[in-house]
Amino acid sequence: MLKTQFPPRVRVRCGALAVFAVLAACRSTTPSGPLVAPKLQVEVRHYAGSPLSGPSGGLAVAQKTEGTLATCRVFYIESMPIDSGLDPLSAHTRLIGAERGGAPLLSSALLARGALIGAGESATKSIEALEGGEWGRTLELALINGALLDGVSVAFAGVSEDWMEVPDLGAVRKKIELHVSHESEGDPSLALVVEDLAVPRRAEQQAELDLEAESGEPDKVLQRELIVLEARASERPLLLLFHSPFGSKSGAFGVLIQVHAGQGPDFQAALEVCREQLGPDEEAGPIDAIESEWTARRTMASALGALEVPRLRRSALLFLASNSEADLTLDLALSAEDAVLTALAAALSSKADLAAHPNAQSLGWMLEREAYMLLSQLQISNPPLPPELSGILLMHAGEVGRLAILVRQIASQSGSLEAFKLRIELENWIFLEDSNPGARVRAFDWLKRNGADMGAYDPMAEESERRSQLARARAKAPSLDQ
Repeated sequence: MLKTQFPPRVRVRCGALAVFAVLAACRSTTPSGPLVAPKLQVEVRHYAGSPLSGPSGGLAVAQKTEGTLATCRVFYIESMPIDSGLDPLSAHTRLIGAERGGAPLLSSALLARGALIGAGESATKSIEALEGGEWGRTLELALINGALLDGVSVAFAGVSEDWMEVPDLGAVRKKIELHVSHESEGDPSLALVVEDLAVPRRAEQQAELDLEAESGEPDKVLQRELIVLEARASERPLLLLFHSPFGSKSGAFGVLIQVHAGQGPDFQAALEVCREQLGPDEEAGPIDAIESEWTARRTMASALGALEVPRLRRSALLFLASNSEADLTLDLALSAEDAVLTALAAALSSKADLAAHPNAQSLGWMLEREAYMLLSQLQISNPPLPPELSGILLMHAGEVGRLAILVRQIASQSGSLEAFKLRIELENWIFLEDSNPGARVRAFDWLKRNGADMGAYDPMAEESERRSQLARARAKAPSLDQ
């Protein structure tokens, strides 16, 4: 039974009475009265998991001392700058999921239209322009920190202080969040979450087509968009610029994110907050767990449904493969021609019952199994495979990838991705005894590349010496009993 435990939040109240400094004045005319930012609360929250998984719980952080410091500066800008030198956010977006209301997977963001992004030099120049008054009047609202540890994400959030009534939901507040997720390798990943009222895409399109309709504006729904970014947080500053969702139609927010070495008093203070919020052994409460599971499953189901939409097919496969350890499918999504992806999508759609794939592991195996079955069928029906497909298959299956019937047999007999990979490895060990030197060399190279301990085995040695070397190497080889 999961305990109901909600992590505390660190809040910084912002608004007319919580403005830190006026950074710039109007360029020409003197405005009437001071610049007043929308009333909102700025929060920082740590949780175990990622933006896609949600709070997962079960992560002990009491003894963790190593990590990095994520710093977030929040600015309010009187109006969006005309020429900021930043790129459209859409050009750096990997996935957009609508978790409430409207279509579940979007080709473009509804709630973050016109958002901009810049990293490194472009971000630095933009902040200099902002602080130098080139963007008009601005306010710095908050400077907050979060501790990034292995398996921990930090959510910097701005929540409106004003409530709004929504049918069937009651009183709700607008919200925008920037999630920074720590990974064991590479720079931390980023995701933007926006929760606001929006016209569902289909209703919006219908309103545009039905010019003579007299029913007024289409009904809006409370929509929550999850925007997974290709950009990464690093020691280089990264700046996001977006229109204010909080009241003002002309105002904009700037969020500057930077990751620093985990040392010094700022990191220690953030680490203490992280420990307080997660506890010695955090467990997600029932509401957190249900919301997390619902969000993850809905997002995956949305991506599976998007396989039937040609313009979304490649990005949907990229998303599914990268979040379920489906390495072959990922490479196909990156480099295969549209005809191959269409065939793969058709095979997946016929078996894409999410109820049969309750977690990322089983979904990943479905993706990989259908990808291997498709490539082997293409190899049998229309040999030879194009070089790019043949190369991908050999890279993932070694010498086994040259035998389509064997690939299909292993895929059909395996019950999981782990079992399949083990069979592929064992079959490559068998090829080390093949009479064909080329087969031995290819199998040897593949095994070495995938971390097998080959000892002193030489695929080009004399037969008697090879067998002796192989006998010693096999003492450390895996078996089907493992």
